[in-house]
This record gives sequence, C-alpha cells and structure tokens, in this order.
Amino acid sequence: MNYHLVCIVQIICLTVVDASSPYTQNHKHYNNQYHPTGLVSSKCDSIAGDCVDDSDTMISRRILAESGYISYEALDRDRVPCNVRGNSYYNCNTNERANPYTRGCTKITHCARNNH
Repeated sequence: MNYHLVCIVQIICLTVVDASSPYTQNHKHYNNQYHPTGLVSSKCDSIAGDCVDDSDTMISRRILAESGYISYEALDRDRVPCNVRGNSYYNCNTNERANPYTRGCTKITHCARNNH
C-alpha cells in the first residue's frame, strides 16, 4: 500500500513540473525578447544568432523553419527564380553560364567538345 502511495505522489509531482516547464509552451509565436526556449536572452556569447537583432525577417524565418513543410506558393510552376536558360539561380543577372564545361580534349572525343 505504501508503494502505491509513493508512486501516485511521484506521478503528481512529475505532472506539475512538466506543466510548468517552458518547453511545453507553444513556441510558434516569437517575441523580440525571447528565444525558442522561452527564456529571456540578455547576453551575446558568439553563438550563431545570439548577437543578431531579432527583426521581423528573422522571426518569420524561424517560424517558417519550424513549420516543416513547403507552401504551395513556393512550388508554383510559374515562379522561376532565374528565368534565363542556362544561368545559375545565384548569379541570374550575369551572362556567365551556371556550369561551363571545361574538360580537356581526349582521344575518345577527338576534341569534339571544343567545337561548340
């Protein structure tokens, strides 16, 4: 009987501790003063993201990263990052090709690659 009473008290204590834990709160809404752990951050110790001011874009990025899925708008067929054929998405405005072919001439190809 004493063993059952101890188990019930432990379960109640664990439930109270778990309910008051900051990790059980909803972390989808961020405030400029709070981190995802729910604790106030007042120091900058050079960990990635701690020294950066939380702007609206940073908060939006964190919320998007937490969602776990890509929206249908991002997968839309008509939204092309770079509409220039053969150019990289990263340097779309330049006239350089994304992956230029730079292999040398071999006996097998008879230098056919250089004729283009």
